Parts: sequence; structure tokens; C-alpha cells
Amino acid sequence: MKNRIISLFLLLFSTLPATAEYFRNLGLQNGLSQPSVLSIAQDGLGRMWFGTQEGINMYDGEQITYVKGEITNADGEKLWIGNYVPFIVHDIDGDIFFIADNNLFGYDIHTSTFKQYTTDNATTALAVYQNEIWYARKDSLFAYDCRQHTARSKVKLPPYTVNTLAISETNIYVGMMEGMYIIPQNTLQPSRFLLENIDVYCIFESSDEEVWIGTRMQGLYRLKDNVLQKVPYALTGSAGIRNMQIRAFVEDDEHNIWFGTFVGLQKYDVRKQTYTLIQIPQYVGGLNHPSIFSLYTDRQGTIWIGSFYGGVNYFTPDRSGFVHYDYQAGNLSNLYYSYIGEMTADKHGNLWVSTDGGGLGCINENWELVHQFTAGGLNSIPHNNVKSICYDQENDYLYIGTHLGGLSRYDFQKKSFYNYLEHQLENTPAPRHFIYQVKMWNGKLYLSSREGVFQLDPVTNHFTFLFKPESYCINFDIDAEGNFYANQADKVVIVPFSDVTQRSTLKLQDMGYKGSISHVRVTKDGAYICTLGSGLLFYDRNIKKMIVYNTENSTLPSNYCYNVKQTASNKFILTGDRGIILFDPKEQSFTSLGQKEVYLKAPIIRDCGIYVSSDNKIYIGDTKGVTLLAEC
Repeated sequence: MKNRIISLFLLLFSTLPATAEYFRNLGLQNGLSQPSVLSIAQDGLGRMWFGTQEGINMYDGEQITYVKGEITNADGEKLWIGNYVPFIVHDIDGDIFFIADNNLFGYDIHTSTFKQYTTDNATTALAVYQNEIWYARKDSLFAYDCRQHTARSKVKLPPYTVNTLAISETNIYVGMMEGMYIIPQNTLQPSRFLLENIDVYCIFESSDEEVWIGTRMQGLYRLKDNVLQKVPYALTGSAGIRNMQIRAFVEDDEHNIWFGTFVGLQKYDVRKQTYTLIQIPQYVGGLNHPSIFSLYTDRQGTIWIGSFYGGVNYFTPDRSGFVHYDYQAGNLSNLYYSYIGEMTADKHGNLWVSTDGGGLGCINENWELVHQFTAGGLNSIPHNNVKSICYDQENDYLYIGTHLGGLSRYDFQKKSFYNYLEHQLENTPAPRHFIYQVKMWNGKLYLSSREGVFQLDPVTNHFTFLFKPESYCINFDIDAEGNFYANQADKVVIVPFSDVTQRSTLKLQDMGYKGSISHVRVTKDGAYICTLGSGLLFYDRNIKKMIVYNTENSTLPSNYCYNVKQTASNKFILTGDRGIILFDPKEQSFTSLGQKEVYLKAPIIRDCGIYVSSDNKIYIGDTKGVTLLAEC
């Protein structure tokens, strides 16, 4: 069971993004007993434990179970656990110890039974060191030996209320409402008293032996080499803390310090020596509640965050994977749309997304929807059903192909739209209402429409008719030599721009393949063809031969492929009815990027787009928003 649970956690936590902090949430909808999570720990079986205002919860990676109030052990013994659980720790064997309603309890993971250790409602703080569980009870510190199963008094304290304990190899740190004591391990006598009359709420010693001290209302302190320093309060910038209430600390694998405050999660970057407040909208995977009460780093490096009325959030700072932007939640106009189609980025750092019915959206680097262009305005797109977009970096234009509204162009410098149907003469050769795809190639815009395939000169704004396919060209691509690959239902037509009369056709049925074509993507050696039923095909134009990848001859998980895009590392991102797949042509391998039910917030369908940015981030549209993958 232990291996199964840890493997499950590795699967869950390998699906979170690098270089940014995006959070998953467990709340009442997952079975949490109460949304105020005050304490967190992990037992020896890999399960996570959460202490709340109403009981203690155990999460095994699939479901949450909890106990509160009176419980019955496996042997029939009745035990009053209580409700308020501010501390949880695990011993050297992985058993759980916790304080509930100011009494100490334990849970044996091998017998699945609870035990009560103190009964006078006077236990106020808890910590673990080696094989001992330390706890504060009235005016004394006690240590319970987990191997000998005995408890004894260790340190006598002044009659102060103990809030927190932290124990290192050299010192015991005791945080109280009246200040903080430092007690050397070799004497077990209080030797130094700091922060007199300041309510010390939490204490943490980092890997470099620096002591971080959080107070209830007086901010953050750092103790290094016997020098005490108060961290500045900085409402903006990176010089200090954003809030004076500091509740919990953890250290990540890169030795950065994370601490919870009343207004959110802050990070101290040890390399840059800067403080950052993590602010992410909830519809991008932000914290469900800003008031942080507990933090914990598990054995896989995942950071767990307990919030006040927001349940549990968790993320892994240094692992690549996925994050989802809920476009509908960020959509200020609340327009209905069916899916996110093509996407592109401009040189100003914005991501542009096209929707089937919801118009055109512009999202900045902070995942804020800065523009929402919809039809009907004086300066906007001609129709809300946007089929294709592309960016002309040289002229700073965005071209927008719509269904029913024709072609539009957005000028970034003028901040204005030019809708071509409003300026075209009826009898001149030009695309009209139905635009299927637009693409920049060699400084010119190429587009397919019901009227055929056209070239547009961005400087003269003049259309040149190239040719008309036998049927509608739903999507196309162009290789470096100027060969136009047109997807026409069940065939790919290859048209050289040097002589458009010299066409060749790749028809699925003639080659023994079934289904239809959903997408075509060229490479320097040929073209990948996504099919609905016959897997992924590759046409090698050098040897004029088709190579097929399907579920029978490869690790491709499904024969239904929707879209494909090449990454900067010469691999390919492939979407299909089984989610997102990474294809390595060198190794001839297909890898499912996580499990579909884990990372996908909404289904991906055949019309959803893929965009690979210049820094090799992959954006994938779905029926609810955009999934962002870190570099593959």
C-alpha cells in the first residue's frame, strides 16, 4: 500500500509547472471536514493529514476521511478526539501525533488506532526531534519517547502561554505570547530571552541554521549568528514583507523560504535575496483563500498550504507540467464560446486566443484578460466566430480570420481594426465571408477561404488569387521550399507556389487508411498528418513514402489525433481523444503527459489550437480555457 500511495503522489505532483506557483485545491467538495486548515503533516505511508477547526483529516491521494468529536477505535474503545487541531507531526516510524482541543493524541498507522496522551486540556504546542515528541503543557516542556513509550518533563518555563516549538540539534526555541526563549540542548535551561512583549506565533530553523520568527502582529524576524534582524515592511517591491501577521514557514528544495501571512503566501529567494508575494487569479490556479495558517513540505518536495476557509492548496515549485487558465472565469463579458482555437503571441508579451463564438481575447503575462474584442462595436472584429489568427511581427499586425465576417486586421500601433469586407469591391478577386485559416510566410499573409487560396501583401494591402482547391481547404501549412499542403477532408493536396498547376494528392482511402484528416503540419522533411481513425501519418517527401503510427505498431494511445505542433527541441506536441501526447521522432516514442483526469479541466476537441512560444512554452486550447505546459 505504501508504494501505491507514494507512486500516486508522484503522478499527481509531476503535473505541476516549473518557474511559477500554481495551486491545486482540496476542499469541502473533496470531503474535507471543515475549510479552515490549521496544521499539515505526512505519515509513513505517504498519506497527508490536515488539522482543521472541526477534526483531523487523512488524504490518501484519492479520497479524504476524517474524525471529529467522539470516535470508536477498531477494538471498540470510545475516545473523544475533539475538534480544534492546530498541530500535527509524525515520529521516526511515520506514526501521527496531534493536538486536539489542547490534548495530545497519537495515531498508529499499522493498527489504525488512536490513543490519548494528555487529558487536562493544557497542551498548547507540539514538535518532533529524532525519536521524541515534544509538547508544551502548562509551565513545562515534555518529551515522549516513541520507542520506550514513556514521557518525562524536560524543561521548566515561566508561567507563560506557549504558542509554538522548534527544535534543532543545538537549541530548543519556544515561542510565547510574551516573547521567545532559546534553550540550549546541552543544558536544557532557558539562556536567552528575545522579543519581549511580542506575541511569537511560529518559529522555523532553515538548512543554513538561520532562525525565522513569525509574530502574530509584529512582523517577521531573522536570527543568524546570534544577530536578530527585523525584516522591513514593504507594501510594494521586493525588499520585505507585505503583511505583519506571519503564521507558518517551509523551505523548498532550492532552499528558498516560503511563509504564510494574512494576505497570502510569500517567498524569500535565497539567491536573489528578495521577497515576493504570490498573487495569481483563482481562474489560473491561484490560492483559494489568502489567509494562510499552515505550510508543509512532503517527501516529494510538494508544498501543502492550509488556509483559513479555503481548504488545502498544494503545488511543486520545481517540477514541469501543466497549469490551466479558465478563460470563461476571466472573461469579463461572460460571452458563450464552444472552444479555444488558434493562439499566438505578440512582441509586447501578450497571448491572443481565438474562440468559437466568444470573439478574440488578449491575455497578458500575469494571466489578466486585458482585451476582449467582440463584434458589434465601432472598433472591433466583424464576427465572434474566430477561426484563425496569426501575428505579423514585422508590421506589428494581428490577422483574424472569422466565419461569416471575413478577414480582419488589428494594428497595434494605431490600436484599430481594419475589416476587409467593408473595403472590398464586389467583383474583385478576394476572400469573402468564410475564412478557414491565416498564416504568415516569407513576409506575406496566406489564407484559405471559400473563394480559394489567396496571398495578401501587408504593405500594399492587395490580395493575389493563387488557386482554388477542389474542395474547401480547412487548414494548411507551407514548407520552406514554398510547397502548400492543404487539408481537404480525407486527402492532402500538395501545391508548389512555383507552379500551382503541378499538384499531387495524398488520399487516405487510396493508401488503405480510414477516417478523415483533422490537421496537417509540415517539417523540413515532409508533413505530419493527424487523422480521425488511422493515427498519425508522416509523409516523407524525399522518398515519397507514408509512415504510419497507430495503436498497433507504436505506443500512440489512440488512433484519433486532432492537432500537432513542433517544439523547439524538435519533438512534437500531439492532441487527441486521449489528451496530450509528446512524440519524440528520434526515439520513435509517444508519451502521455500525465493522466487526462488529473490535469485537464475540460475536454480537448479537434478544433482546439496549439501554440508554441519562442521560449518553448506550449499553450493548448480546450473547451474551457488554455492549458499551459512548461518546456518539453
